[in-house]
Amino acid sequence: MKNIMLVVAGFVLGALLLVAVHAQGTNKDPHPTKEVVQPSVLTKDQLFSQGDTADVLAIESVFSAYTFYNDSHNGPGAASLFTDDAIIHFVWDNHGTLVPEFGINPHDTPDGPNGEGCVLTGHKDIATYFGYNRDVNNQPLALPFNSHHMATNKMVKVNGDGKSAMLTATWMTAGGGRGGNNAAAIGGTGMYRIFFRKTTNDGWLISEFYGIGDRPSTTTNCDLHGPLPRPSN
Repeated sequence: MKNIMLVVAGFVLGALLLVAVHAQGTNKDPHPTKEVVQPSVLTKDQLFSQGDTADVLAIESVFSAYTFYNDSHNGPGAASLFTDDAIIHFVWDNHGTLVPEFGINPHDTPDGPNGEGCVLTGHKDIATYFGYNRDVNNQPLALPFNSHHMATNKMVKVNGDGKSAMLTATWMTAGGGRGGNNAAAIGGTGMYRIFFRKTTNDGWLISEFYGIGDRPSTTTNCDLHGPLPRPSN
């Protein structure tokens, strides 16, 4: 009888272990992904949290730091806000479908020319694209000059695990207003959909980033394989 009970206990323990392993696998953070994932319609509970105030404020601070480092051409600063495996996708909202945009080799669309795409992967790509390819004398600016990213309508959803989150926001850029021209001009508009991961040492960091443009665009500064020119070391 004792042997039978031991066998049964062994089966139960094994089943519990399998359930735990399966739960860990299904709860794994799916971000980042190499492919562009199309967004879905979200309920209010999926779009934003009404609690988790400390985490929401921390995530918004990381996001605000991104816009500051972007505008001040601080590549290392921008890279410090991302996980080691982070991926940035620049995409165009083509009437409800996200498609790669920006990048080289433009082609015509009914809404204007669009590049083949721009994807940044990891700290070196991010530091190069946001800094070294744009900075002045290999140094970032202490404060942004006359071009600014402005983000509004920020909504943060902290997931139930407390270790992953999503931010959605509206963006626009504005520049000018110097050199005898007092009028600032809107440069572009769109959305951000950004995924965050809570790390042990650095708190909330960006693991996957979608810069979504309302209109197609091109650039000579990056392609689907990273920044142009490529990182030097």
